[in-house]
Amino acid sequence: MIWLQLSVRAYHRALKLASAIAGLAGEENIQTTYLALAEGMYALRRPDGRII
Repeated sequence: MIWLQLSVRAYHRALKLASAIAGLAGEENIQTTYLALAEGMYALRRPDGRII
């Protein structure tokens, strides 16, 4: 497992988004790809470019 250096709140938000992405893909389990995609979406959302 890779340590992401995220706060608990940020990790929870990314995990919720990854869960939603997995649901849209028809998967029951969250894959690491979905978590990486969720982190990338947050990175695009921040004006300074930092991840969560």
